[in-house]
Amino acid sequence: MQRIVSVLFVSLVLAGAWPCPAWAGPFTFTRIDVPNSCCTVAQGINNSGQIVGYFVGDDLPHGFLLSEGTFTTIDYPNSLLTYGAYGINDAGQIVGTFYDGTGNHGFLLSAGTFTSIDVPNSLHSGALGINDAGQIVGQFEDDFGGHGFLLSEGTFTTIDVPDADGWTGAYGINNAGQIVGTFADRDPMFLRGFLLSEGTFTTIDAPGVWDDPTPPCIFPGLPRCPTTFLYGINNAGQIVGYSSLGKAFLLSEGIFTTVDVPSSIDTVASGINDAGKIVGAFGDPYTHGFLATPVPEPVPEPGTLMMLGVGVVGLLWRGRQRRLLRTPPNRQP
Repeated sequence: MQRIVSVLFVSLVLAGAWPCPAWAGPFTFTRIDVPNSCCTVAQGINNSGQIVGYFVGDDLPHGFLLSEGTFTTIDYPNSLLTYGAYGINDAGQIVGTFYDGTGNHGFLLSAGTFTSIDVPNSLHSGALGINDAGQIVGQFEDDFGGHGFLLSEGTFTTIDVPDADGWTGAYGINNAGQIVGTFADRDPMFLRGFLLSEGTFTTIDAPGVWDDPTPPCIFPGLPRCPTTFLYGINNAGQIVGYSSLGKAFLLSEGIFTTVDVPSSIDTVASGINDAGKIVGAFGDPYTHGFLATPVPEPVPEPGTLMMLGVGVVGLLWRGRQRRLLRTPPNRQP
């Protein structure tokens, strides 16, 4: 019994000395606006806090990198349009998409050098996510529809959700190779999220998108299109995305948490790093990027935990004394 009391006391003291705050929201929000732009969208964030995305300036889109408070414009050389930078890994490698007059192409920007990315025999390709191993995910189109892809060590692998209605897009990948994205189910405008992990697809729907027979539709003129987009996944398996209800969300350990910029019309969450920092965009009605930083849950102060430990030890010791008094002399406690 003395050993049990000692272990319990040490555990409580250590808990007070080494607090481990958890998080699942709420968040503090920081607005991101590229100077002199009409709109800004943040798309990806790495563990150094570097953020990539796109903005519109001079009526044309451009990619950007935000690092230590400084914006750097990203334009693929000799392209007509650079749609944006969509993903960044911890080495600072960036992926995105550009247009050159012949079609859309993905790109990798690594150590200042651009490399185009095209799935063989595709009509259009776009690079949308990258992990620390340099594996890249994205989407391409061919004569048969839209497909996701994984580019790993120079080899392309097509990603199609089984029974998808001609459209799959892969948007994010973590270091374990888990991939998130969206696919068309039953109807081209019924879009659902998916997680691909160790070869198995899991369908993910944001709460409420199928409850209302006519939910708001992000595609103008369509009467009904329940939609879940999954855009980013970190190394803890936490996923961020957006639904046709106009809400961004965080999915962590099976629990959905709304990510809503205060006073916004709608919010889209696009990327998440291992610290749980989320980037995306919101409308007010102008479009701005944002960084959402999780607020840790409060933990009891060390002194409070120590007093709790002393109290528990006292109760256990008192119970032992009572037990000794009640034990017959011919029996061992």
